[in-house]
Amino acid sequence: MEKNASNIKEVNKEGFAEKLDVQRISLALSNLKVQKEKLVNAVQVLKNVLKMQLGIDMNTDIQISEGLEQINEQLLMADLESNNPAKNRIEYKLINQSITLGNLDKQRYKMAYLPRLVGFYQYNFNTQRPEFNFFQSNLTINNSWIKSSLFGFQLQMNLFNGFSDASKIKETSLKINKAKLDLQNFENASNMQLKNAVNTYQTQLKQAEIQKENLDLANQIYTTSNLKFKEGVGSSIEVMQAETELKTAQNNYLGAIYDLIISKLDYYQATGKNIK
Repeated sequence: MEKNASNIKEVNKEGFAEKLDVQRISLALSNLKVQKEKLVNAVQVLKNVLKMQLGIDMNTDIQISEGLEQINEQLLMADLESNNPAKNRIEYKLINQSITLGNLDKQRYKMAYLPRLVGFYQYNFNTQRPEFNFFQSNLTINNSWIKSSLFGFQLQMNLFNGFSDASKIKETSLKINKAKLDLQNFENASNMQLKNAVNTYQTQLKQAEIQKENLDLANQIYTTSNLKFKEGVGSSIEVMQAETELKTAQNNYLGAIYDLIISKLDYYQATGKNIK
């Protein structure tokens, strides 16, 4: 736009363009500069938010090294799964683990009804000496070590405990049933999330392809409009309109790529896969 503005000013000096054309393109250029300043400030604000989330010092300078297209190419989508992906997700594993622990608790409470037989055995030796001569040899019999041992068995039977164990077993059974219901609901929600993620990805992929074609077409129109204006067969209004359409096509394309990346991330989350 700056190049076009410079060219049209020179054409106006030669008398081949109206002053109105110069004013129009100057106004468009001024608006673009204002928008650029807003975008530069917005980028800095978002970088500060990123620093805060990453725990980086605000005075540290960071650079975004990859664009949306590069990130989109890194998120591979080779095969779209349509089966149940719940078993690969951490939520499923946590709920399933709670069921396993609940069954172990239930078994532990049931074992409380069984009698307990405990055996023990002790062996030691000691001495009572008037002097600290534990490391000396050839001592009298009164200073020798006296050995002793003890063993026995203990039988415990739970005759009645006020139905405490029975209550714990029922409570544990309810927790297990609730966890099983939560697991079933999670599987249903996971299947729905996967189908929605696949459908959204396929839709966003088509939208990105369409917006890419629109961007190529807008580039061609902009190039042709500039060429016509330089040859004196086009108007500045046509150039500015083509530039506006090109900018809109670029924004739409970047927006479509962004939505496509989000749909890929949603798919990764739905399938429980790690982001490569």
